[in-house]
Amino acid sequence: MRKIKALIFYYLAEENSTLSYQKGWPDAFKKSDLFESKFINLRNLAPKNISKLFINLFWKEKIEIIICLHSVFSNQNNMSLPIRKIIEKTDIPKAFFIGNEYKLMPEKVRFINKLKFNLVFSQTNNLKVHKLYKNFVNSNVEWSPNCLIDKKIFNCKMNHAKRPIDIGYRGYASPPYTGNNERVQIAKFFKDFSSKKGLISDISLKHEDRFSPEEYSLFLNNCRFQLGTEAGTDYFELTDKTRYEVNSYLKNREVNWSEIYEIFFKNKKDKMPLRIITGRNLEAAACGTVQILFEGEYNGFLKPDIHYISLKKDFSNINEVEKRMNDNHLLEEIRKNCFNLVNSTFKDEIILKNIYKVLLKYISAD
Repeated sequence: MRKIKALIFYYLAEENSTLSYQKGWPDAFKKSDLFESKFINLRNLAPKNISKLFINLFWKEKIEIIICLHSVFSNQNNMSLPIRKIIEKTDIPKAFFIGNEYKLMPEKVRFINKLKFNLVFSQTNNLKVHKLYKNFVNSNVEWSPNCLIDKKIFNCKMNHAKRPIDIGYRGYASPPYTGNNERVQIAKFFKDFSSKKGLISDISLKHEDRFSPEEYSLFLNNCRFQLGTEAGTDYFELTDKTRYEVNSYLKNREVNWSEIYEIFFKNKKDKMPLRIITGRNLEAAACGTVQILFEGEYNGFLKPDIHYISLKKDFSNINEVEKRMNDNHLLEEIRKNCFNLVNSTFKDEIILKNIYKVLLKYISAD
């Protein structure tokens, strides 16, 4: 199998160092034997990167594809205008892994069209979302999960029964314009639940309590159970209309989630969910940590009572959840099923092999 010669852009700095998928993707490409890659970290000063870009574009062995990973344009566009201008003018095939598909979507659409990407990898396998993209972008749209597992980092290091923390959780509160407040709700409920039941918990949504990937693996290995939800939004839009409206309403105002929901989402009809499985789900699975998750689709991969303990979003089945938490046979089955899922589908080399097959079509066509 021949290697694809790729020029890969990414952004890695202090502010995204705890986002394991943004750190994990460049690392996966670096160790892959399917790609012969050159890398540019956009954190570096523009003049240095421009020089590096020119050197790589005129490399003696031709670059076959330019890849922009999620971190290039997730929370902000991290690619400077001079670099964008150079990429825009080259006829080398280009692929973009789009991140955070719940905000800055008009800007991301312009970025895709201006730089003439041949291919966009969305984080959802919802074909309705793909169809909507195709009405706005001049690119083909494929699905790739944003999560891949490096088994050297995320693996089971500690016996499940001997772990000192009963329930753990790390995350960020979802922006209100996504249409849900699930991470806050599940964190608050299980803080109270742990206290009432005499369980040891370590639950936080604070930025300062986040971990590096290596630290997070150790944290997961210290937890018997991990909480979680699907990521994404219930109201996918390429216009950011709802996001603008909610942010405008919140300007210079302090309101609670129930008020936001009543005003903007309770009677909203144009609902197009873009909810996805996350690296947090799969990292816990790889570490043998049983998950208690809000019911959801999880891109069709995680199934209730097979890969996780399912929790209703109104917490009405908490008694059943508690019984399952004490069913050692079920817990062992869940752990085994999660190991099998990660090893068969989400190891980094498997994800990159699938991406390799897709990219090869564009290179061959070129």
